[in-house]
Amino acid sequence: MCEGVKMKKWIYKKAFLFFLFTSLQAQQETLRPDFKFLPLFFRHSEDQTRVELHFRTNRLNLIFKSSDKNYVAKLDLNLYVYSGNKLLVHESHDTAITLSSYDETTMDTTVELKQLNILLPPGKFKFLAKLFDRNSSKESKVETLMVVPRFGAGSDWISSIILGSVSKDGKPQILLDNRFSPDNGMLYYYAEIYYLPSDENITGTVSLYNNKTRFYKLNEKITSNTISGTIPVDSLESGPYTLKITLSDAHTSYSKETTLFIVWSPLAWFETDLNGSLELLSYIGSNDEIDSIRKAPKEERRKKFENFWRKRDPTPNTAKNEAMDEFYERVKYANEHFTGIRDGWRTDMGRVYIIYGPPDEIERHPFELGSAPYEIWYYYAERKKFIFIDKNQNGEYELYNPVR
Repeated sequence: MCEGVKMKKWIYKKAFLFFLFTSLQAQQETLRPDFKFLPLFFRHSEDQTRVELHFRTNRLNLIFKSSDKNYVAKLDLNLYVYSGNKLLVHESHDTAITLSSYDETTMDTTVELKQLNILLPPGKFKFLAKLFDRNSSKESKVETLMVVPRFGAGSDWISSIILGSVSKDGKPQILLDNRFSPDNGMLYYYAEIYYLPSDENITGTVSLYNNKTRFYKLNEKITSNTISGTIPVDSLESGPYTLKITLSDAHTSYSKETTLFIVWSPLAWFETDLNGSLELLSYIGSNDEIDSIRKAPKEERRKKFENFWRKRDPTPNTAKNEAMDEFYERVKYANEHFTGIRDGWRTDMGRVYIIYGPPDEIERHPFELGSAPYEIWYYYAERKKFIFIDKNQNGEYELYNPVR
């Protein structure tokens, strides 16, 4: 029976690979260069606002062609701005993205295509942007209504808030999609101030919170027309956050806020929670490997962590490590589905799922007479089954006995 199951899995795998190959071919034929643009607003004069537009896309949306040992995506970008039916602005730009290897073209990475600056009076406008991929002859467009603010007394006091990351060389890099990874260093913020209510002491308050729980707060006296700084976020969990800047004196206040999403990577987790990360790696690593990382000098741990996964990389000549990606996808699934009293990855169900992946079959027995709820997970290729019992009836199923 097990041999039959193995043969069936082999047939399914071949069929899946064939489907994947043909799907990728079809995708190459129909792929459109989808893109977005991030608008930022700054005061230019009393009657004009500078609109800074950052056009961005994902590399996977583009077609790259080999050219002189490089891989190049060639694009045409057109921007139209309307007031009612009247065309106010039309800009046309050609741009190219050049990469040095094929692997880079397959990376799930956001890239900036172009930054444009235009001057507009305050008001409501229609923005229409078109991106044409010359390699595929496909075009995408984004159309949106946008309110351009006025800055100064009686209107907006603060510009758009720029968020970025500060790398080891100290240079801030703007976030193209407001997704921030602690791998990139500290969170950077910047805004320009165009109006202060009085000559009294003005306080600038910067706060970062999630679900109304404040994780960071800084009060400083405003002595210039900008407010900027960095925020350590390596102790925060993954998820959505709001950054808020407030200017206030004894009589009045004004606030502006923006949102971001903190994304944890395996390396960031490793560097901020060594014990938890090593406990997780012990699911698949040997005691010697784990001890070697734990006992290594701090400056060598990162290299040992990278070597741990490099040894398990099924395609070491590519930028992607499928084994590591699959492992942490399982961790994510375990946390989403098995978290209760403990984190999902620390539960018995979570541990089995992370090691073996999704079961081939699950028997669920939530309402057995005279018995606590239990489940049986079957892994046919491995010839294993695992019995989990919710003996305390608190939603956390404990491993009863793995039967081989």
